[in-house]
Amino acid sequence: MKASRSILRAAVVVLVLNGLFLLLVVLAVPDEPSATRARVRAAFKTSDLAHEDYLLFDSRRGFFQYNDCNVLQMIANAGSSRLERAISPVVYSANGDWTDQCAVLDRAIAQDRAVDGLIENRYSRYWHGYNAGVATALRWMELRTLRRTLVAAVWLSLATLTLLMFRSGAGSRRIGGGIALAAGAFWAVPYFDPGFTFGFGDAALLLGGVEAPEGWVGACREAFLDGYLALADERLLPASRTGFDRLLGLYELEKLVYELRYETRNRPEWATIPIVGMLRVLEPVS
Repeated sequence: MKASRSILRAAVVVLVLNGLFLLLVVLAVPDEPSATRARVRAAFKTSDLAHEDYLLFDSRRGFFQYNDCNVLQMIANAGSSRLERAISPVVYSANGDWTDQCAVLDRAIAQDRAVDGLIENRYSRYWHGYNAGVATALRWMELRTLRRTLVAAVWLSLATLTLLMFRSGAGSRRIGGGIALAAGAFWAVPYFDPGFTFGFGDAALLLGGVEAPEGWVGACREAFLDGYLALADERLLPASRTGFDRLLGLYELEKLVYELRYETRNRPEWATIPIVGMLRVLEPVS
């Protein structure tokens, strides 16, 4: 009965948070996108947007122009309603592979040419939370200012994380120092965080790495495991809690190794996330 109430409370919290997030996304989309289109035109004129989808070692505009150009299309293209533009925005492409998306943005938005010959796509596979941040920011600032603000926010988060970590134990100092060094010197801040799909999330993620109140993480973990063990079929579990904990740790480590391999191949700036998890799993052993 206790486990059922916990599951119900968790479901209610998830539904409420998703409802609030949907409301935020809908309200952030402007009624009329002309102001956003003007920002895009100005950015192309000042070279704050380029025609290339990917810019190597470009700390001013970031590497993933491809993502930025798609985000700007989603909030600048017209739609039949605000709700439609929020949860099923239109993105035009020149081909089925979605290459040259920044050139498409220039043609469709900056030059305001007809979209005849382009492919209309509904990008509704998931909710685009960064659209809310970009659409809101562009009401008051140019793209160049938004990029600088995102980078400054990430540097501030890094400084906060580093300060609080160094006031904690040795293990936390190693983890926080590794994250700060990797993010600040190699990938995240210089070449990714000027981008709209990285800057918002990275700033929040780094602050999320700040050490929680003592015992909070362990209490949450134990509450989840207690609920799981209360409902799981005992025939599928190890005979003792010690055996269960060892098996769980092995599965966690296996998953983290997989995630580290995936991130280093696809999103190297996120590799610190599984590394932090591996340090947590291995620390009691060392």
